[in-house]
Order: sequence, then structure tokens, then C-alpha cells
Amino acid sequence: MKRRERHLEHLLNAVISLAGMTACAVIGGELLSDILRGEDNFPQVPDSIKPLAALVFVTFTALEANKVRYRLTKAFGLR
Repeated sequence: MKRRERHLEHLLNAVISLAGMTACAVIGGELLSDILRGEDNFPQVPDSIKPLAALVFVTFTALEANKVRYRLTKAFGLR
């Protein structure tokens, strides 16, 4: 694979991970607003499980952010 193709592949993967990170952040934020403000964004999730679900989504947000950072540094040859 040529260097330019690898560069574009890493950029594409970074954009895909950015979309996943954004989705996890939005879901985690909505779960947190359910917990803290008493909203009902996810009525199908029991109240006892919402803190754990919020923690899982916030953790996945951090993992996806790390993947975005790694892929962007790889794409621009900073590593």
C-alpha cells in the first residue's frame, strides 16, 4: 500500500472513530441528565442501571477519543 493510501485510510478511520466518540458522548450525556436532572430520555432503562450505563458510555467516549488521536497522529506522520 502506498504512503498516500495509508494516510487517507488513517484519516477515514479517524473520522469513523470520531463519529463513534460523538455518539457515545451524546448517549452518556443524556444518561447523565436522566440521573442528575430527573429527565426521562431513556425510559426503557431502569433507574438503578443508568449510572452504570452512563459510566460505560463515558468510558467508551474516552477510548474512542484515544483512537481518534492515535489515528490522526499516524495519518500526519507525527509518530
